[in-house]
Amino acid sequence: MRPVARWASPTETAPAFPISSARLVPGFLMAAAALAPPAPAVVMCGIVALIGSREAAPQLLEGLRQLEYRGYDSAGIATVEGGRLHCLRAEGKLVHLTARFEQEGAPGQCGIGHTRWATHGKPEERNAHPHLDGERRLAVVQNGIIENHRSLR
Repeated sequence: MRPVARWASPTETAPAFPISSARLVPGFLMAAAALAPPAPAVVMCGIVALIGSREAAPQLLEGLRQLEYRGYDSAGIATVEGGRLHCLRAEGKLVHLTARFEQEGAPGQCGIGHTRWATHGKPEERNAHPHLDGERRLAVVQNGIIENHRSLR
């Protein structure tokens, strides 16, 4: 796993910004922040990410709350602490994910969050992002449709 410090400099006051996956630069966790929400006619998943010096989960949840106007069917977050990945996902509104966080926690100062707009697959927890690899060492969120999903499985 790459060291986090290579991707961004942690700061105490760094907010969780919504980012567009279309603007990501390969090799970087967060290359550009979307400063203004898209036009209301645009419906897409919401993605937030941060690296900081405070617990990430509450900030990720707040970033996802700011994206609630987009509409979604599930939400999730993944955080990293001590080289261990913590992932929480929930079907339905963000209040369900928040309740799960309050019960189970998600320690770490680095993380990603996602609200899913169902274009493929049922609106259920197993389709919520982040998705994990088989060893639970990598968490991925994405916006859009992966057309070759069958061959990737």
